[in-house]
Amino acid sequence: MVKAYVLVSVTTGKVRSVQEGLSELKGGHEVEVLAADNTTGPFDVIVLLKGGDMNDVAKFVAESIPQVNGVERTLTCWVTPAGD
Repeated sequence: MVKAYVLVSVTTGKVRSVQEGLSELKGGHEVEVLAADNTTGPFDVIVLLKGGDMNDVAKFVAESIPQVNGVERTLTCWVTPAGD
């Protein structure tokens, strides 16, 4: 099981709709969207994902997240559990 934060840059005026769209995504690749929150700074939304392995999550990020209208770009940050 792996987790990743995905930082999402959004088209101006679309933050709320992108946040809602990302929250509703279903992981066809054994990936679950745990949270999608608005943030400030160089990215507009941060998404927390959990999946079976890195390949599942990477495929979900590459195929599903860009399908949400208003997503401009993403940056994936892999989570390393404490003690690893």
